[in-house]
Order: sequence, then structure tokens, then C-alpha cells
Amino acid sequence: MPLSDCPRFPLFVSLEGRRVLLAGSGPVALRRARALLPFGCRVVVAAPGALPELQELARAGQLDLLPRPFEDSDLTGAALCVAATDDRAVNRRIGQLARGLGIPVSVADAAEECTFFFPAVVRAPQGVVGICGSGKNHAGVKALAQQIRKLVEP
Repeated sequence: MPLSDCPRFPLFVSLEGRRVLLAGSGPVALRRARALLPFGCRVVVAAPGALPELQELARAGQLDLLPRPFEDSDLTGAALCVAATDDRAVNRRIGQLARGLGIPVSVADAAEECTFFFPAVVRAPQGVVGICGSGKNHAGVKALAQQIRKLVEP
């Protein structure tokens, strides 16, 4: 599936009390978990060999850690899914399953398989800014987020 040049619509949804499945245990998964946690969702991480920082978040009760590979049943009850494993075939399978179940999914290593792009998130006392690119220039989106953070920091 080629990426469309049509921009993505920025949709802000409540995740409070909702289950979010995050498959993966590396640096991308850690960034996604940290971005999600302030929004009141129940983050469930399915992955063996999680980074110490993810393990600490689990010990602190901030997320649920399933220390094993993704299983299809992990999607049960999920409002949102992020596939961020280091295995292309697993990420593809998670994306296909989530799309089939109508669960919005971000596939970290394949923009064309995403039903939503995970935004750069800037939180400020006056609100939240989500920044989304085309999926082709992650560095540019990151730089823009850093510029906005400087503007809104107290």
C-alpha cells in the first residue's frame, strides 16, 4: 500500500480508563508508553525482555507488563494498539489483526500499515498539541515538537 499524500486528520480522543496494547519492549515502545501514560489509559505491554525502564513502570503500577511475545488475545478489549516490536512479521500480523477488529493501530516500522500515526505530543498547562507528519520525516516532526515545547514551557 503506497502512502497517500493526503494529510492525516488530527483527532483527539479520550483514552481515560481505556486499554491500550503496546507490543514491543525496546526504545520505541518505551517512548510510546511514556507518551500514553499521562492520558489515563491502562497501558498493557506485551513483550519479552522489556527494557529496565518499562519494568520499573510496571513495578510502580503505571502499566501492565506481559513478559512474553504478543498473542492474538492481547487485543481483546483494546481501544488502541501500537505494534513496536523488532520483528517485521509480528508487527505486520498485529496490524492486520487490529485493523480486522476495528482497533486503531500504529505500526512503528510501516507507515502504510497504520490506521493512525502516533503523534509527537507536547503537553502544556493550557492544553495538548499533537504533531503528525507524513510518516516520511520523523526528524522534522521531532524538531517541530522541540520548538513548540520551548514556546509553551513555563
